[in-house]
Amino acid sequence: MTSKRDTAGGLLPGFMRSVGWSASGSLLQAIAQLLALVVLARLLSPAAFGIVSAASLVTQSLLIAAEFGVGACLVQRSHLERAHLTSGATLAMLTAFIVATILWVLAPWCAQVFGTPELTDVLRVYGVVFVIKAIATVAEATLQRELRFGSLAASDGISFIVGYAGVAIVCALAGWSYWSIVAAHIAQTLLRSAMLLRAAGELPSFGWTRAAAGEIARFSLGQMLSRSGSLIANQSDSFVAGIALGAAPLGLYGRAQQLLIMPVNQLGAILDRVLFPTLAIIQGDPQRFGRGYRRALLLITLLALPLTVVVIAAAPDIVRIVLGAQWGGAVVPLQILAAGLAFRLFHKISDPSARAAGAIY
Repeated sequence: MTSKRDTAGGLLPGFMRSVGWSASGSLLQAIAQLLALVVLARLLSPAAFGIVSAASLVTQSLLIAAEFGVGACLVQRSHLERAHLTSGATLAMLTAFIVATILWVLAPWCAQVFGTPELTDVLRVYGVVFVIKAIATVAEATLQRELRFGSLAASDGISFIVGYAGVAIVCALAGWSYWSIVAAHIAQTLLRSAMLLRAAGELPSFGWTRAAAGEIARFSLGQMLSRSGSLIANQSDSFVAGIALGAAPLGLYGRAQQLLIMPVNQLGAILDRVLFPTLAIIQGDPQRFGRGYRRALLLITLLALPLTVVVIAAAPDIVRIVLGAQWGGAVVPLQILAAGLAFRLFHKISDPSARAAGAIY
């Protein structure tokens, strides 16, 4: 099997359809996230959220290594052979198992660093998420290459509403405390991977060729280093808060972050999912590539500046309405974080653009 990109004209209509699909899916997911946060903030304590926030910091760090940029490499390549797909699937599963094993071993040490004994069991259970995600790596990359954003949006939206929000609320009502969110993350990942595999219409095939694996590894290493830098920039403050202050303050800080990051991540998901494969198609045409990049930056600037002012001014009301009166300690962190909103959004443009151009290093 050989796959080549069509770089002919007519890209704009497809791009606009892609934006529409991704925007509708992200809007649906954003509404579901907000409703789930409203409910869960009234069912779980800041300490419970703090435990899961600490676990998320660790797992998000290791997820970069677990994914190893395999999917991004498969999307970015203009010429794709069957050997790339089989080697990519094998590499994704191999790294996922290795990282899950490392997480199992390091879990007690991480719990000690954060001063949260419950973290040991939570992290060890979370290891299964890496393996479940890896199974659908090639399927997701295939759907992105084919610009099938309707299937991707449906997978994201349905898996969050049913898998995460539904499971988390039911388990929280049953008194599962922080385990309700852990169970929800696993259910969401399992449902999303199943939907991606079904949409792609093919289970992953495993194999290994040295040439294809080497090409993937060269790209993926740069992607992993780039994402590691982004993680340090975006999450180092949470690491400091969790280690220095403990679970309950981290829970407050984490909810302030979530209130700001939810819309940023949803918009970023649209931009990444659409910009990355679309710009990858025209990576050989610097003029068209540059125009698309500059227009995206202009759009983000016009959106970010007024939104920053609104969030800072309305932070007390946002926290009170969404989280409840007991979360008043999240107001000031939310206002401070809002000051950097524009820079977070600029990164959502530059990162997929650099990947699309192959400028991973």
